[in-house]
Amino acid sequence: MRKEKLNPAALEDVARIFKAMCESVRLHILQELQEGEKSVSQLIELIPTSQPNLSKHLKILTEANLLDRRQEGNSVYYSIADSMVYEICDTVCRGIEDRLSRQLAAYNLKTVPMKNSRQRRGSSL
Repeated sequence: MRKEKLNPAALEDVARIFKAMCESVRLHILQELQEGEKSVSQLIELIPTSQPNLSKHLKILTEANLLDRRQEGNSVYYSIADSMVYEICDTVCRGIEDRLSRQLAAYNLKTVPMKNSRQRRGSSL
């Protein structure tokens, strides 16, 4: 967190961004758009959801200023408006990886004696 406190309006902006990113379908959209601009048709082929549901999530991400929207004829294209979404996702993913690594290390430390005691008893497991 920042050292200086944010005013209530700024906190609302931060909350709006987190709220827009809180659905797995929206994270999937952001992940697919990391490769570059895509049409709704392209996204519907990549993301396992219905077209109306996808459109709903695209609208939420656009209203949160996380996506840019461009219309060309009958096609609508979306792209990332602010790359900070990837910084947020990277920070969260690193935190999850670190936590899982610590849990796995702790689990491995706890299970080593169990493996040794099985071997001493002649277990085939």
